[in-house]
Amino acid sequence: MDTKNWDKIARAYKKRDFTLRISIRGPFWWVRDMVGLKGIATGMYREPELIKEIMDFCAEFHIETLHRALDEVGGEYVILNERIWATRRGR
Repeated sequence: MDTKNWDKIARAYKKRDFTLRISIRGPFWWVRDMVGLKGIATGMYREPELIKEIMDFCAEFHIETLHRALDEVGGEYVILNERIWATRRGR
């Protein structure tokens, strides 16, 4: 996003005549990218507080990051993507 021109972008989106969708990555996806699927599975058993802390951080990050956009522009809906699988080629 072009933060230098945020005010101009926000004004333009506020006048939109179309549905605005916001799409974000869910906390499971972030943790999987950090520690891998096996790391999540074993971490939930061996270190559940660590996995919870990472997921909570990711959720708080989204809340804080999106706060300005939602307040100033709005949006009709948000999609929280959670891709829980991965391939070696197409992560």
